[in-house]
Amino acid sequence: MLCSNGADAYYTPIIPLPPPTKNLKAKDRSQRVINKTRVRKLANYIRNTKNGYDYTLPAITVVINDEVVFDRLGNSEDQEALGVLKFPVVAELHIVDGQHRCAAISEVVGYTDDFNYEDIAVLFFVSKNLERRQQMFADLNRHASKPTKAIGILFEHRDEHPVITKMAIDKIEAFKGFVNEESDTLNKTSGKLFTLNAIYDANIRLLRAFPLESGEEIEVAVKIVVDFWNFADEIFPQWKAVRNNTMNAREMREDYIHTHAVVLCAVAQVGNYLLRHFQTGWRKRLQKLRNIDWSRDNKELWNGRCLMAGQLKNTSINITLVSNVLKQFLEIELNENEQNLENDFKRESRK
Repeated sequence: MLCSNGADAYYTPIIPLPPPTKNLKAKDRSQRVINKTRVRKLANYIRNTKNGYDYTLPAITVVINDEVVFDRLGNSEDQEALGVLKFPVVAELHIVDGQHRCAAISEVVGYTDDFNYEDIAVLFFVSKNLERRQQMFADLNRHASKPTKAIGILFEHRDEHPVITKMAIDKIEAFKGFVNEESDTLNKTSGKLFTLNAIYDANIRLLRAFPLESGEEIEVAVKIVVDFWNFADEIFPQWKAVRNNTMNAREMREDYIHTHAVVLCAVAQVGNYLLRHFQTGWRKRLQKLRNIDWSRDNKELWNGRCLMAGQLKNTSINITLVSNVLKQFLEIELNENEQNLENDFKRESRK
């Protein structure tokens, strides 16, 4: 957003940063309190654009509490909506939608000159009082529908982990045709076994500490993912049974826990350890997990770790508690954090 300083056509930024909100009551604001972490992430997103992709920012919605003049470009019908909007440089501007974008843009422009001539669309409203601005904010946000995590992964072509996951899926026998790429959860009648977001989360754990900077490293990572999950297919015979139509997908999901995110992530977490410590012998060790009873009925093993009142839970603690079982089964020593969680779990279980 720019303003002109006269005939020299010298432009300066007039991005309207939100006023301090720390001491303002919510009822006296027309915006939420600014989140510095979100601003930092947005600024990094703009600055770190790479691989030939441009950043994308939605329009900013601003209210001008001052007199404005609109000079039309022409008098014909097709020109009457085009022109120049003029208002005082000292006009009071209120951001109704986009305060984090404005703060991030200011941070980026202050950090580097590379973005000084970038543009962003702005939607202006004139002379709206606080109550109307609050209503505008409510109207803009009340009906906003956030896309599923799965869709976000499916449409992401810049970040490494979504790209690796999508490149690998069609090369993994267990996943071909059995991954829901749109929903974050599977309904009871679904013929799918996995969600895209569950596989994505598991792959992040599987590839932890592996370099993913260059194209060659991405190719290596894809091969690691494909090799690992194709071998994991041998550990869970029920996956093949569904593909061979000797077992129903819905019934398998209800009876076993190993298609769910918490287990996929735990297996991947253990897999990461094996890949880094037993580069040539990880398959032989991982094969032993076939002897684990993965059924929901195995309450002695899974209750409290990932099963709570019959429902599977997928927090980082649940994932670690499940991976602890797998590590102990494989005779792998737990690290300090894992051991502390295990001690807490056992202490709670004895109550």
